[in-house]
Amino acid sequence: MQEPTVLQLKAPVKVFGDLHGQFGDLMRLFDEYGFPATAGDLTYIDYLFLGDYVDRGQHSLETITLLLALKIEYPENVHLIRGNHEAADINALFGFRLECIERM
Repeated sequence: MQEPTVLQLKAPVKVFGDLHGQFGDLMRLFDEYGFPATAGDLTYIDYLFLGDYVDRGQHSLETITLLLALKIEYPENVHLIRGNHEAADINALFGFRLECIERM
């Protein structure tokens, strides 16, 4: 699945910033602003995630897995921008690589 380098999104858009493996925070955001599957707004609202999904937090694997599953389920409405923590050298330094190895 490949996306264009520049996204052309129309308002309204729900925008979510750095999650850094804070799966609980992601779930709280969905509680507050609606989970894509249950909010009933996917026909007119896009969900934009601004990268830095992993590292630092204790649940990076759960966080990135949920976001990727949402992208697969709703490819036209869920947009994932890669942050610097999605680069191999950075997540090797800040913990995501180790989390993946330990949980294999």
